[in-house]
Amino acid sequence: MNLKAVLFDFDGTIADTLPEVFNSFNDVFMYYEGKHLTGKEIIQLFGPTEDEIILDFLQNKQLADEAIERYYTTYQKAHSSIMKSSNEIISMLKLLIDKKLRLGIITGKSRRGLDISLNELGIASMFEATVAGNEVQHPKPDPEGILKTMEMMNLKKNEVIFVGDSNADIKAGKAANILTVGVHWLSTVQSSSFEIEPDYYITKTVDFMKFVEEHI
Repeated sequence: MNLKAVLFDFDGTIADTLPEVFNSFNDVFMYYEGKHLTGKEIIQLFGPTEDEIILDFLQNKQLADEAIERYYTTYQKAHSSIMKSSNEIISMLKLLIDKKLRLGIITGKSRRGLDISLNELGIASMFEATVAGNEVQHPKPDPEGILKTMEMMNLKKNEVIFVGDSNADIKAGKAANILTVGVHWLSTVQSSSFEIEPDYYITKTVDFMKFVEEHI
């Protein structure tokens, strides 16, 4: 393999955002509907973007715009704690760039949610291409986002790997016919185990860097 690029999922893979995503959704759900969902229950809603999840959840659709603004305000404020728990991954990204590897993101997050995180964490410039959930017609596990990113970056299938923490990530990578790396290196992940076995499974960033060295 002549590895030239690493494509990543975002939540639970690049940044330890999931606890704050859960908190931000529950802030909205409790305020508008008087309901609190577990993390697992919120993960079951994933697929649509944050805006679509909130719109579907609210009984009074006229309050959707207000509720969506509340979500993003709460989420943005949470990034000081997200930064602390994501520092190790950010250091790893810098090492990948030092090795002349190109980086991309395919996420189910909305463009707005992704940009908030990339800017607050100061890592936006690290990624050559990013594709958000509202920029594809078919979200993961469909491979559309991966294939779109590969086209944007002019990459061949034997030059790229896809790294993610969820079943949808691994399914999407395999559907795109590229090498998949399942990772559980952050505190909260979308899938605690994989329904379809990834090509590689890694739980430590140091082991991922060893893997990269072997495939460059």
